[in-house]
Amino acid sequence: ITGDAFHRYTLQAIDSAGNASAECIPLNVHTHTRLKRDRVEAPTANMKAGTHGIAVTWHGMAHPVTRYVIYRSKNDAQWFSIGSVNGNATLSFTDDRMTGAGSYRYSVGAVYPDGMEAPLGASSAPVNVQ
Repeated sequence: ITGDAFHRYTLQAIDSAGNASAECIPLNVHTHTRLKRDRVEAPTANMKAGTHGIAVTWHGMAHPVTRYVIYRSKNDAQWFSIGSVNGNATLSFTDDRMTGAGSYRYSVGAVYPDGMEAPLGASSAPVNVQ
């Protein structure tokens, strides 16, 4: 199933003797053309002067974005969502909830108006916290 189209599905049961049931009520489905989901370019992450936070910044998307989701990995372990900000109006986030010393990387995902999130793009260079 591809493209912007309407499809109609019905179901009918047939037993081993060949007896068929009546068809069920049809299910009508509208499929939409899948939009291209651009990845956010690698963000920049730096220790924020005078605080214990890491400032993460990135470039906006060419397409409308509902929100950005910020992900963090500590010591190259699993990625976790640590927050989100509204669409193209906000292109920065401060992570002030690091969990001790380590090497932190960040990546940003874009959520489009239809609710779908683009795959994560490249990560930031590591920020080492002592």
